[in-house]
Amino acid sequence: MVRIAVTGGIACGKSRMALYMESCGISVCEADELAHTALSPDTKVYAGIIDAFGEGILDEAGQIDRRKLGEVVFEDRGKLARLNALVHPYVKEKISNWIADQERLGQKMAVVIIPLLFEAGMESGWDAVICVGCHPDVQQKRLIGRGLSIEECRQRIAAQMPQSDKMKNSDFVIWNDGSESLFEQKIDDVLEMIQEKVV
Repeated sequence: MVRIAVTGGIACGKSRMALYMESCGISVCEADELAHTALSPDTKVYAGIIDAFGEGILDEAGQIDRRKLGEVVFEDRGKLARLNALVHPYVKEKISNWIADQERLGQKMAVVIIPLLFEAGMESGWDAVICVGCHPDVQQKRLIGRGLSIEECRQRIAAQMPQSDKMKNSDFVIWNDGSESLFEQKIDDVLEMIQEKVV
């Protein structure tokens, strides 16, 4: 089974890539979704986060309010590192289990979208690593479209490893500033190259 990790900056098109791959019949797992499940009250991670950041990050129903949590951690690199130390082990275990399941199912290819691939030290064990990138202005415009303020955009972009470093450490780079059809063609081309390399 071909194992592929996809990384890249925030709002560069990783989820868009995931949707396209799924439409092509490729098995895809998104680390961000696993990280969101880690915030559920029935996990050990939830208790650790409350201990670390207090009950001020909870909503009225006792759920972790991701916006409130983001306001706390994206202002302080130390707090962000503390949050990641709580969430990353959970996500790594879930990804490992998912990959094993795909192999048992006889899938030919499994793709995991991991925005913090390098930051979390998860870059080894893949047949290929793809980085999705775009121009910073495009990145900011997309984030504003998601309802973030300019300051929140800057905080989230600054909290991640620079795009240039992610690209330099990846096997393939897909630039996503153009049309959707062009982006999909680039994805097809890269997947074809990976299959040829692995086989």
